[in-house]
Amino acid sequence: RCFGYPFEGGHYYRGYWSVPGRDLLGVWFPRLYKHDSWDNELVDEGQRILERPLTDRGIQRMAELLIQEAEHANRVVFAKYKDPLGYDTYRYVGTFVIDLNYSTPQQVTFNLLRDVEVLQLPRANDQT
Repeated sequence: RCFGYPFEGGHYYRGYWSVPGRDLLGVWFPRLYKHDSWDNELVDEGQRILERPLTDRGIQRMAELLIQEAEHANRVVFAKYKDPLGYDTYRYVGTFVIDLNYSTPQQVTFNLLRDVEVLQLPRANDQT
């Protein structure tokens, strides 16, 4: 809800979605470990995320992402980790932007843009 997603009860399980009303801003919940068809890694002391597809379908999706300019939104990242007991844990790690110069369909690189996200919410007396 804090990013404006119209949550209507239940649970919302997706790894990425666009923030309503905010052009080029999305929320991403990557697993930062090898899982099924993806191997994501936080590197360089939290300055970069490497996203690696492990299937042909994932490589195709990454190739499409690299072509589509509209999909290059900044990503507010809440990384999913496994704690020592094996439970899922989410932690805000920053807002990242895709680095087209160092990305290929086999490995997409995201660079840290900022480690604090400030959302400007409408004031109570705004008519919007």
